[in-house]
Amino acid sequence: MFQEYAPLIDAMPMAVALICKEELAYANRAFYQLTGCEATSSIQQCPQNLLELHRMARASAAPLEFAPFNVGDRHYLLQVEVKPVAVDGCEQGELLILEEVTERYWELQRMELAREVLDASLDGVMVTDANQRILMVNPAFTEITGYREEEVKGKTPRILLSGLQTKAFYERMWAQLNNTGVWEGELYNRRRNGEIYLERLRITAITNHQGEVQHYLGVFSDLSPLERARRTIQDLRYQDSLTGLPNRSYFMEYLEKRLARVQRDRLPFWIMLINLRRFRQINDSLGQRMGDEVLRTAAQRLEQALGRVCFLARLGADEFGVVCSTELDAAAVQQKAQRIVEAFDAPITVGRTTIPMSVAIGVAEATPTELYEREALLRCADLAMTAAKKSPSSSIGNCDTAHMRHVEHLYQLGAALRHDLDAQPQAFSAWLQPKVCVHTDAVATAELLARWRHDENWVSPAEFIPVAEEQGLIDRLFRIMLQQACEHLARLDAHGHPLRLAINISPLQLVKPTFAGDLLHEVQAAGIEPSRLILEITESSPVWQEGPARRALDQLTEAGFELSMDDFGTGYSSLALLKQLPVGELKVDRAFVDGLPDDAEDRQIARAIIGMGRALNKRIVAEGVETEAQYRWLKQAGVDLIQGYYCARPMPIDDFLAWLDAHDVGVGRCPTLQS
Repeated sequence: MFQEYAPLIDAMPMAVALICKEELAYANRAFYQLTGCEATSSIQQCPQNLLELHRMARASAAPLEFAPFNVGDRHYLLQVEVKPVAVDGCEQGELLILEEVTERYWELQRMELAREVLDASLDGVMVTDANQRILMVNPAFTEITGYREEEVKGKTPRILLSGLQTKAFYERMWAQLNNTGVWEGELYNRRRNGEIYLERLRITAITNHQGEVQHYLGVFSDLSPLERARRTIQDLRYQDSLTGLPNRSYFMEYLEKRLARVQRDRLPFWIMLINLRRFRQINDSLGQRMGDEVLRTAAQRLEQALGRVCFLARLGADEFGVVCSTELDAAAVQQKAQRIVEAFDAPITVGRTTIPMSVAIGVAEATPTELYEREALLRCADLAMTAAKKSPSSSIGNCDTAHMRHVEHLYQLGAALRHDLDAQPQAFSAWLQPKVCVHTDAVATAELLARWRHDENWVSPAEFIPVAEEQGLIDRLFRIMLQQACEHLARLDAHGHPLRLAINISPLQLVKPTFAGDLLHEVQAAGIEPSRLILEITESSPVWQEGPARRALDQLTEAGFELSMDDFGTGYSSLALLKQLPVGELKVDRAFVDGLPDDAEDRQIARAIIGMGRALNKRIVAEGVETEAQYRWLKQAGVDLIQGYYCARPMPIDDFLAWLDAHDVGVGRCPTLQS
């Protein structure tokens, strides 16, 4: 009977042998290949360790698992099983079945190791079948979600849904997972106790050799600690640590968002800037600790006065900002502002010290009909606040629509100015206006005047020069003018007109410690002698009296530059200060020339300025001279040079050279009164 099934048994992959009375009655091909036994009739002639496995399996009620076996230098792990069998001619036979399980053993080892790794992982792990039924989870899954493995087995991951993601979110997730086999992202899930948490999840589809999905592996980490850290950082980034209010960064972002919405919602809103009057003096005299308490109390009073319909932030040391709700109309905003003023009627008490405190408030409106920039709106409110600070009768200043449009225009002008300075410096040109000596009719010098052509239109210097100073662009504009001044001097020399040129410098430049050195370096690098340049500075700035500016003036004159005081008679100079300053030239402001020779007051002022200049041995220039009558009066009064339309308008260098040639006025230095 056994022989009858021999072909079938011989084709089996496992090793099978029939032992009858210690003799090998039959063995298939796999048996001989695995054990190394030769085709023999006695099992005793097989390898010794096979005999030992045979005896052990005979005595065991269950198959031997992973029994070590070796043939020569080959080592295996076997599953060994002995079954009693009765066949024809062998009533007490044994069927010895051997199966190599080395790979199975190592697969189990790998699985056990993988399980240990999963158990030790801090990331949650979930394995599902192709139908998303949960097969297993690791301890970190339980730690994060609160669900034990036995609670979720057989269920789907929907048990964790928070409801915060939309249907479209999951549709996109599954579309990517089906297309690429992987999805990774952040989402909110719900713990067993109902708490919502943020997790970072990676899902991988596991397929068989045919590419069919067999399992899904989800690995996720709990981002709750990170989210809390983010919120803490966010608080630190956006919160003023002293008052607990939103800080300047938060205020700016909030205002930007509100401005973006004002066009869509078609609803105006107002902002306020609030200054604590005299706070700096209080802080300096009473100390920072006392100042901090004053700020905390002030913040509390502001919150109480404004209520919940306004966004309040601390912008700086003594300044707060408010963005009002669109629920408030103009009248309600004014009431809020008045309430703030009244909140500081009572002094602030810190310990035993009573501190009187008041505020100045600037109010500005953002309307749906105007496209306001954030900085322009703030600038408008700041101007209104400054007006309130100066006002003896009111603590509230308002920026009306006309004022707002003007500020917006200046802001846009500043943006255009910045753009052209960066991208189109050729839009700026240095024009020249001659200064003519009244004694010789010769052109003594010429003043460089900045001109700007933007979008095919000329922009008035009276507009763009103040904007350049206010927005920190004056130094870049000056560099362009200086470069052109050096180029103009070279062209004048080449045409036989060795003039000196006057160039205006801003008081803001003088206070920069490196200005004098940088200017000298640039002029020398261009091959120009400093004595060829006259530097004009307006008298109307108080920086003349400041240390850095005075040092810069001394450095410049020592290097060979000449200094000219522009707009003389309108500013801060005293006789004593004027005597000390290294100025070689005084320019009588056009305001005192316009009325000449008819206006008696202008005549008196002009004579006083000219007399002062002559007494101090300075060269006197009258600017804004437009008529022959003005020219004759000024010449008789004792000026040295005149400048204005009576002589020539400002003109580009090509026109200026042609003018010099056409008028044949001659070029030379005017006799100076300096000794």
